[in-house]
Amino acid sequence: MSVGHRSYSQVTSYLSCPKSYQLARIVKVPETPAWYLAAGSAVHACLEAITKDDDSWGSNLELDPERWKNAFQKEIDSLEERSGVSRKEWRTGGRKTKANPNAEDYTFWIDEGLRQITLFKQWLDDRINEGWSVPTFAGNLACEIELNVDFGDVRIKGYADLIMELPSGELMVIDHKTGARTPDTFQQLALYAFAMEKLSLPTPSLGAFFMTRKGELSIPTTFRQTDLDSLTDTIVNVDRAIKAELFPARVTSMCKGCGVANYCVAVNGSLAKEFDPIYTNKEGK
Repeated sequence: MSVGHRSYSQVTSYLSCPKSYQLARIVKVPETPAWYLAAGSAVHACLEAITKDDDSWGSNLELDPERWKNAFQKEIDSLEERSGVSRKEWRTGGRKTKANPNAEDYTFWIDEGLRQITLFKQWLDDRINEGWSVPTFAGNLACEIELNVDFGDVRIKGYADLIMELPSGELMVIDHKTGARTPDTFQQLALYAFAMEKLSLPTPSLGAFFMTRKGELSIPTTFRQTDLDSLTDTIVNVDRAIKAELFPARVTSMCKGCGVANYCVAVNGSLAKEFDPIYTNKEGK
C-alpha cells in the first residue's frame, strides 16, 4: 500500500485498534459519525477565527451565538454529506444524565460549544494582558500552521493549532482538545515542535493542550531528543505494520462506541461477513 503522507491521527487510530483502522481507512466502510466530531471541528474553526482577531466575534466576551450556530451547522451538513449517514443516526459521547437525557447530542453541543469558545476567548485575553503573544511566521500569525515533513522515511502532514510566545521569550505549541480527558501522551505536541525544527522555523521548547471544557492549559511539557527518537520509532513502525497489512483487533470496552463496530468480526458486527476482510479475502473479493 503506497501513501503520499500520513497524519498523527492515522498513527493514533492504528495504535488504538488496527482492525478499526483497516475497516475505516482501507476498506472504507460507511462509518457512523459522532456529534462530538462535528462539534470539535466547529469549535476549532471558531478558536482559529478568534485567535486571528476576527472582528465579527465582537469584543470581550460578547460573542455572537449565531456565529457559533452557523459554524456548527456547517460542520454538521458537511459531515452528513461526506458520511452518507443521517444525523438522526449519529453516535453521542458522554453519559446520559437528567440534564442531558440524550447524552452529548446536538442539544448539548449547541450550548456547550459556545461556552467553550467563550472560555477560550477569556483565557486568550488574559494571557495577552499578561504579556503573552501570538508570533508571526512568514507574515502569518502562528495559528493553524501547516507542517509537512519526514520522520524517518514517513512523510507526516499536520496542523499546529496555536503557537504562543511567553513573556520569557520561550515558545509554546498548543493543541486544542474538546474532549473531557487530557491526553496521556505528549507525542502529538512533540511532533509539531520537531516538525517546526525540521522546517527551520522558530521551535517551541514547551507544549501543552488547551482543554476547552475547562478553559485551561494542561501542565506544560518540555521536549527532549529522546522524544524525537521515540516519536520517529512509533511512526515508522506503524507505517511498516500498515504496509504489511497487520490489522489485529483490539477488543476493549471502547468497542461499543466504535463507528465501524457493525462491520467488525471481533465484536460480532451484523455486517462483518459482508465487509470484514477476514471473510471477503477468503471469498476472493
